[in-house]
Amino acid sequence: MERKLFYRYLWSAILTSLSSILCVQVDGIIVSHLLGANAFAAIGSLMPLMQIQLTVCLLIGIGGAVQLAFAVGQNDIARTSDIRWTTLIALVVCSMPLVALSVRSGMVASWFCKSDALLPLAGEYAKVLLLSAPVYMLFQGSGALVRSEGFPQRVLVGVVVANCLNIAGDFLFVMVFNAGLAGTAWSTTLSTAFVR
Repeated sequence: MERKLFYRYLWSAILTSLSSILCVQVDGIIVSHLLGANAFAAIGSLMPLMQIQLTVCLLIGIGGAVQLAFAVGQNDIARTSDIRWTTLIALVVCSMPLVALSVRSGMVASWFCKSDALLPLAGEYAKVLLLSAPVYMLFQGSGALVRSEGFPQRVLVGVVVANCLNIAGDFLFVMVFNAGLAGTAWSTTLSTAFVR
């Protein structure tokens, strides 16, 4: 029984990671083909900002998930609910400085991008990225909570659905709505929010 449970979590985690990696690659190919190399490079220049955001939300999410797993194991319903809500609120609160920085997205982009040709594109993408911080942080951080409650497949399904919607949204926002690089960022945000 324990071995079966272990493999259920293991394969869900592996497939979730593979799905995310594949989506990033496909998304990058789509962006570079639809909007050009400069758009792709502008997104790449903001990867440190995305990694900082991801690190903070995983630290909070995994910290909460450890406490939540103990509470679930002890069948402490009240504590389980308190930990879940505290973690989710902490994720939103920690995203607020990023949202506040969205009014200065060009300045934030300049911290990571030093190319005059790429900076306007990076600023456009950074604005949506910063405004969307609560959605990303809740999606990424709460995945650990869902796993610790015994539902690793839900995280896998959520990531796969969000990735498929994101890829379809790239075409929709760029080709139909002509929304440019900001459109690809909104596609990612809306697909993530839909699954959440």
